[in-house]
Amino acid sequence: MYRIKHFDLATVALYSFVMTFIISLIFMIPLALFISAMGEMAQQSMPGYGDSFFSIADFGFLFFLLLAVAYSVFATIIYTIIALLYNLVSIKLGGIKIAVEKLDDQSVVNQQVEGLEEK
Repeated sequence: MYRIKHFDLATVALYSFVMTFIISLIFMIPLALFISAMGEMAQQSMPGYGDSFFSIADFGFLFFLLLAVAYSVFATIIYTIIALLYNLVSIKLGGIKIAVEKLDDQSVVNQQVEGLEEK
């Protein structure tokens, strides 16, 4: 049995930012493209509206990309605070216990081959 005593805060911050940014891009890019298309249609239906350098369609796309970055930054701050709280609480409570089983590669291969032979 092993115990997780503490988390490295820099690692938590790095991984939480990267993971939340990737996840937010997966959701925000299609939404940004949709809003951008809607802005283009709105500009085409209203003559003279959007003759400026920065159109509604551009703003919609950039807004959702900035929203993905903002979400990632705030999520990183929250996850890092949670890891810090865990580190402080684990000093008193000792951390989370986990059971780890060590498998040698050959036994895993043998189990997979035996499973295929039975089928």
